[in-house]
Amino acid sequence: MAKANVVKMKEEPKKTTNVLDVLAKARVSAPAKKSSSPVLAVPLKTKEQAQEIRELKMKMDDLKAELTVKESDFLFAITPLRKEYILSREYVSSVKVPTTDGLSLTVVWSHAYLNCPPDNADQIVEAIGEDRYIKYFDIKNTIKVKDELPIEKLEELINKVGTDVFAEFFDVETNIRPNDRFKYDQFTDFTDEELEQLELAGVKQKKAAIKAK
Repeated sequence: MAKANVVKMKEEPKKTTNVLDVLAKARVSAPAKKSSSPVLAVPLKTKEQAQEIRELKMKMDDLKAELTVKESDFLFAITPLRKEYILSREYVSSVKVPTTDGLSLTVVWSHAYLNCPPDNADQIVEAIGEDRYIKYFDIKNTIKVKDELPIEKLEELINKVGTDVFAEFFDVETNIRPNDRFKYDQFTDFTDEELEQLELAGVKQKKAAIKAK
């Protein structure tokens, strides 16, 4: 009796999970704009209160705008002086600047940066090279459970963890962040031009805090 020909099926390679693709699908999208606010019908006294508040807010806005300009000019003047101090002595995250009345302002630079999307990685690498990008920058993912998630969904997450349902449970925000090495080495391992290129690529340090004490 002739033996039946057995056709061996070629095994398909196992699919691997691309974590970055999963996180990208779950990234938070910008919320839709809400409709304009309605105008309330109010008595005269309430209108007068609104007028007073509006005038005070306008004065505050004008003062804030003036303060913003003066602080920007001030930081532009002292930032290179702080850099000189760091290069000649030691790293400092805060300095005191004397005032004409014998008091001082304290300026604090926190190691905090504005969000820099991962799509900007190529621009950063172009500015400083891949080696220093790997050395000084990390990819950080912030994952949080969506608001008002019912207990049934949490049970489902525990019992069924898979890439197909990941975006249903989590909001994901991904950013490139300078690490602690960058905090100290930015003054010695990067030129001013490179730091400018990094800022154009989205690596922007949060504004230094100026305190009247």
